[in-house]
Amino acid sequence: MAAFARYNATLLTLSAHLAADTGLTLSEMVACEHLRLDGPLTPREVGERVRLSSGAVTSLIDRLEGRGFATRTPHPKDRRSVLVHYTPQEQRVVGRLYAVLGHLSAEMASLSEPEKAAVTGFLTSMTAGLIEVIAEPQG
Repeated sequence: MAAFARYNATLLTLSAHLAADTGLTLSEMVACEHLRLDGPLTPREVGERVRLSSGAVTSLIDRLEGRGFATRTPHPKDRRSVLVHYTPQEQRVVGRLYAVLGHLSAEMASLSEPEKAAVTGFLTSMTAGLIEVIAEPQG
């Protein structure tokens, strides 16, 4: 548990550095990651993932679009909605992220296939658990 706690603290520190490097807020960084990994998303889906109201998510998307991190396109199935797309960034903009991904790739390449499967399974299971915790209403 101590190793996970240290890893989590380091991820939070990395997030703060990435936000400072890019000039984005933490909410904007979270939205970018969801768009990068799962996009395109509707503004409502972005708001649900970042926990923002519809008005706040509109402002967030406006800021991301203004800084070149996202674009909006008409929704192909719902003319009342749009889809928000992540705009890939040059390495100079998010250099630390590329460095982390490079380190991750090197670490994964050094593992055997069973070790890769174990790491992938663990991370997938942890992600599912985190999503459950996030979705639980707080009382």
